[in-house]
Order: sequence, then structure tokens, then C-alpha cells
Amino acid sequence: MNPGELQKFPLFAGLKHRDLMDYAGRLELDKASFGEALKTHKYFDRVRADVSTGRQHGVTGTPTFFVNGHRQDGNDDVRALTSAIRQVLSV
Repeated sequence: MNPGELQKFPLFAGLKHRDLMDYAGRLELDKASFGEALKTHKYFDRVRADVSTGRQHGVTGTPTFFVNGHRQDGNDDVRALTSAIRQVLSV
């Protein structure tokens, strides 16, 4: 992503290429492949499509959980998610 594209994602606007490469190293990713993906915008269309799909389904932030196709609003703790799953499974 270039700096102009990063502005579309405010939480990442302050990140520099070297920051992303540092994170890749910390995560033990193949830095050459990661750097090439950044340079060529390999995943840009996929990310844009995922963001669009999320917005269509009411996603306004992360994490957002869906259980059986239904967005879980409110609590996202283990107890609330377990309850939602049990309702779907009728357990």
C-alpha cells in the first residue's frame, strides 16, 4: 500500500514500510515474500472486497462475530458467544 491508500485505513495511517517489515520479521514471515506482496499490492483487491462485504453486513469494527450467519451484537465475551452457539445447536 502506498501512503495515500493507508489514509483509507486510519488506524494504519502512521505505519511506515519499515514498520510493516519489522512486524513481518517478528511474526517470522518470509520477509522477501511479504515485501514483494506489499510492493505489488498483491492482496489489496481482496482486502477491499472483504471490507466492502463487512460493511454490507453491518460490520463497523473488529472483532465482529457471526454465528450461523447472524452478527452478534453487544457482548463478545466467551459466555455470550457460547450461549449463541448453543442456541443454534439447540444444546
